[in-house]
Amino acid sequence: MKRVEDYDVFVRAHQLNLKLIGLGDLKDHSEIFEKAKGVCTNILLNLKSSKAYGEIFFESMKKAQIYATWLEYYLLLLKDLKVLKEENYNEFSESITVIQKMIYGILRKERKD
Repeated sequence: MKRVEDYDVFVRAHQLNLKLIGLGDLKDHSEIFEKAKGVCTNILLNLKSSKAYGEIFFESMKKAQIYATWLEYYLLLLKDLKVLKEENYNEFSESITVIQKMIYGILRKERKD
């Protein structure tokens, strides 16, 4: 079985987290920014926790999907507050969409097996 870190979805989520952290400390609305970084980390933690099969696997993957949705909202909020540039928002939003689709695909595949 592949290590979780070898799955493309984990690699993409990790890259997204690094980019988000790379924005640095945004002085305006730093509480929202901190929540966004925390939620992104939770996506990775749940993907990592999904190593176990059975209910733990599905529960962890579903939580990762939920956190991805939260992250979408936090980033939208930061964009609308003019804290996050439109170009950064578009890049992050696209990454989140890909990650969500990958998680959904993994869940669908595992349910069939």
